[in-house]
Amino acid sequence: MSPLIEHNTKSKKSENKRRKQVGIGRRRQLRQRLANAVRCARSKALIYRDCEERERIGEARKKEKRLEAS
Repeated sequence: MSPLIEHNTKSKKSENKRRKQVGIGRRRQLRQRLANAVRCARSKALIYRDCEERERIGEARKKEKRLEAS
């Protein structure tokens, strides 16, 4: 077996290994991205809910002021 062919097979093996490692990294990246998206969505939902509650409180106060004024 000539050194060139041997070298080729070795590089092929290491290339496959590298590919597998990249696959693991990609999966981890996707999992992190999903977790991040979920976290962002939750925080946005909380912010939205807080805004709605504030609006309700504000409108209740306005009604009270109107009743006091009349």
